Amino acid sequence: AREAAKASRGYDSDATRQRLEDTFRQRMGGKVPHQWQVDVTEALLVGLDCTVIAGTGSGKTMPFVMPTFVEAEKIYFIIS
Repeated sequence: AREAAKASRGYDSDATRQRLEDTFRQRMGGKVPHQWQVDVTEALLVGLDCTVIAGTGSGKTMPFVMPTFVEAEKIYFIIS
């Protein structure tokens, strides 16, 4: 999916992941995102369907919010 996104729209995985992590730290008071949160966010950005199963309070909603960090021009509706 990364390669297809790169070919079709110039997607840069490394740059996107770094921007996601930097923006997360900035907006969340220095906290670092879990790697699975970044993985799920990237999967959503490249158009994959995702299911996240994790315990209460583990940060499941963040991967669905984090795309707004790099695609501010889009409008998202999140039902959680």
